[in-house]
Amino acid sequence: MKTNNQVRVTSQSPLPNIRSMQRPSVTTVLSPFTDFSDIRPDILAAAAERGSRVHAACAAHVNGLWADCFLLQEEKGYFKSSLDWSSRVVSEFRAVEMELADGKLGYMGHPDAIVKMSGDTGLTVIDYKTPITASKTWLPQIAAYAHLARTNGYDVKRGLAVRLKKTGGSPISTEIDIDGEPWMAMRPWRLSGLPDCLKN
Repeated sequence: MKTNNQVRVTSQSPLPNIRSMQRPSVTTVLSPFTDFSDIRPDILAAAAERGSRVHAACAAHVNGLWADCFLLQEEKGYFKSSLDWSSRVVSEFRAVEMELADGKLGYMGHPDAIVKMSGDTGLTVIDYKTPITASKTWLPQIAAYAHLARTNGYDVKRGLAVRLKKTGGSPISTEIDIDGEPWMAMRPWRLSGLPDCLKN
């Protein structure tokens, strides 16, 4: 199947995980290290809803569905920004919003997408972001998604945080070290301790 921007989508995927509801998500594990105390609750809730709608639109588009219905008018720039990025650098989507789990480490997650970047031999885990300011938890979050993808049979070599632009312009892509210190945030605390990337 091909999307409107001609990015190829494959149906290849590992077997689904079972009993994942008994495991915490990546974002749940990292939530103690995210401080939103200086943000008004209504603003925080609106930002979360915006992120959910933009992610839903991006996933719907890749799967050949009508995506525009998910978005408010002022959010359509984020969606356009994602299309601009994927049409230029992504040759194939291997998985979109797939639930993955690691029974040994005991957590699960839903990477936004696992893709084949143009010119790459391995796969890349990407996570779309709508905030203007980067968060310190993005690094361990995407590193954890990369681990989940590898555990479930994907040959992931890279991780990217793709910060979408409200104006619809080209997003900011940040390469994530998926094998270095950020990954330690998702290891058992009694063995690894707090990684520097999450310290104040």
